Amino acid sequence: MQRNYKYLLLRRMLVQQVKKWVYLVLGGFWTFLFAVGLCISLFGDDPAMKDMETRIIALVMLAISALVLWRGLLAAKVVALGPKYEAIFQMDRDGFVSLQELTRQTGRAPQKVLKELNLLFDRSCFTNCSYQRLENPGVFLGDAVLEDTPAGYVTVTCTACGATNRLKAGVTGACQVCGAPVQGLRQ
Repeated sequence: MQRNYKYLLLRRMLVQQVKKWVYLVLGGFWTFLFAVGLCISLFGDDPAMKDMETRIIALVMLAISALVLWRGLLAAKVVALGPKYEAIFQMDRDGFVSLQELTRQTGRAPQKVLKELNLLFDRSCFTNCSYQRLENPGVFLGDAVLEDTPAGYVTVTCTACGATNRLKAGVTGACQVCGAPVQGLRQ
């Protein structure tokens, strides 16, 4: 199936990619440097490095650089997760991706999926969709953009039973009430 719908903000993902590399390189370098400095102050022979002030400074700087490194790891996680959830959103047929659907398609526990969605939506990585966090958690998908043409979801009425159904535009599906075929045509 062709993947044309775009919910992932590529500009946000590029920013996360840049953050990832900047934080990982700087955080990794400074964490290594201050860890070596702390080890030298604890186990080295230099009396100038043995005073308590040097150890405290090295420990504080080690903690700060470790936080920068952690931010890089978090940005790397966002960069890896964004496209995975984008693919799931693109394949949805009814405009709502429930927590059950997400856990089944990702193979992860519900709490892990919720944590990942919180991370991605808190960083504003997606557009044209909204994250319902409270009752019946999931993602409502709105109109996505296929090049310059809106191509999201439409509401159609079943000709057999009169029930209202929500489908991806251009897709034929089954009525949620009676099972009769319904087609998602734009009007």
